Amino acid sequence: MIELYANNAETNLASSISASQTVITVTAGTGNLFPSPVSGVSQFRLTLVSAITATVYEICICTARSGDSLTIIRGQEGTSPTAFSVNDFAGNFDTAAVMNNLIQEDQLQKQTYTSATAGGTANALTATIPSKLTTIPNGLNLTIYSIYANTGACTLVLTLGSLIQSSVPIVKNGNNPLTGGEIPSAGFPIQLVYSSIFNAFVIQSQALISFSEPPQFDNSNSVATTSFVQRALGNFQSVNQYTNQTATIPASWAGQIIVCGGSDNALTLPSSASVPIGTAFTFFGQGGVTTITAGGSDILTIGANASNNTVSLLGSDFCTIVLQISGVWGVANGTPMLPASGGFAHNFAQNGYQKLPSGLIMQWGTYAYTASGAQNISISFPISFPNAVLSAQISSSDRLSNTFIGSQVAACTLSSFGFGSVTASGSGAQTVSWVAIGY
Repeated sequence: MIELYANNAETNLASSISASQTVITVTAGTGNLFPSPVSGVSQFRLTLVSAITATVYEICICTARSGDSLTIIRGQEGTSPTAFSVNDFAGNFDTAAVMNNLIQEDQLQKQTYTSATAGGTANALTATIPSKLTTIPNGLNLTIYSIYANTGACTLVLTLGSLIQSSVPIVKNGNNPLTGGEIPSAGFPIQLVYSSIFNAFVIQSQALISFSEPPQFDNSNSVATTSFVQRALGNFQSVNQYTNQTATIPASWAGQIIVCGGSDNALTLPSSASVPIGTAFTFFGQGGVTTITAGGSDILTIGANASNNTVSLLGSDFCTIVLQISGVWGVANGTPMLPASGGFAHNFAQNGYQKLPSGLIMQWGTYAYTASGAQNISISFPISFPNAVLSAQISSSDRLSNTFIGSQVAACTLSSFGFGSVTASGSGAQTVSWVAIGY
């Protein structure tokens, strides 16, 4: 309750009062000398003194004033309700209670009214502060010295003077419960501000600098630790190794380098249902053959090839595999991507080709025909050379019995080349093999 004061506020009773009377009237026009208290918010001390005998007095509390009419609580600070006569004195004087309620210098410096050492347990704190408050006001600011580090959500039961309040949660940013570690150690001062909107004490202290790390794959508004940020920014979280093992990779290894050593490893990716889209694993081969497959109904793709469900790594090979959409893992980079890239396009058919990143193209094939006399034959390349044919070679795969066959490569175009075949005598089936190089 706020204590009000007025200078030189002294008058006389306008009429006699009994020892039980709680509304008194002072001399007309003098009520304005006194403060105007608001019920339940403020008050002032009123001392009644006998005009005949100065040792007869009573200290009262005035809770309301209307003009010259004052509403009072009788018999305060050890005095007894007494009957007083007209013209006895009434004044707003300093009293022992008024003086004792003033905060002294050492009380202010010691935070006597705003700090306390907590009792209770690590997650259920109790504290007592001197107070005449009957409820916890919005914005009440306290410093509490806990005797434990918290391990989870916390509550505080605060006693105001002699009134024990209900248990109130202690929360942090966004009205979120504590999770552990916000009170790092015994004796650490935590600053709390009461919010009537949250009906909770909001922790303000610097203990919050030591945040608990959000769980892997967290995408909430929680404050991120440096270790969480390091992992999220693509720095490798750690390094693990398989050596001659058959295993399913744990989801917790996401963001790590997985070294595959020994002779052979057979590894299965975790279920896509257990990790979010974008989860990545990076593999390095260090010997033997490591096969990596998708588990369950998941699939593993390399480039645009959705039918490839296995990745094989030899020594010094590497790759990163990422969950692209639910149920679909894809090789994002590394040596398994080379055959799938445009620079290494190929067709390993009988008549096929191999492209190299330099632009060089190698093509090959066979051609069967009926050899008879002198012939000029044209063969189309599996794909056209974009610029030029550098070389084309042809050879006979078989020969007619007792017959000499001569083959000579004729002029080449970007899409085909021709050759001449001479059969000395007779005729029959003949097959030739050819190789062409260009760019």
